[in-house]
Amino acid sequence: MINIQRQFCPIDKTCWQWFALNEGKVVGYVHAKRDESGLFVSNLFVEEAHRRQGIGKQLMESVEELAREEGFFGVRLQVDPAITDLDFYHSQGYWCLGTIHTYGKKLGG
Repeated sequence: MINIQRQFCPIDKTCWQWFALNEGKVVGYVHAKRDESGLFVSNLFVEEAHRRQGIGKQLMESVEELAREEGFFGVRLQVDPAITDLDFYHSQGYWCLGTIHTYGKKLGG
């Protein structure tokens, strides 16, 4: 059975982290920070051996529960479509708000 535990981030009291524990071992986590429009999820991870068991859903529902308790407007996140299961977020009721382009420049010889 999976147990979800929530705690404030040790350094910044405007963020929270949740851990999914299976028999005392961390098998997943999510990290969220307060921002201007609600909670921003910066990390969601579930160990590969524990995926497709509803753990990611439980973690995201925990974030949403806190957002409601705190009266936040909503929950946002950014993902890299190349390494993210977008269907997971769609199945949880999230939709794409826009596309962010990240640019870089290599410096040096």
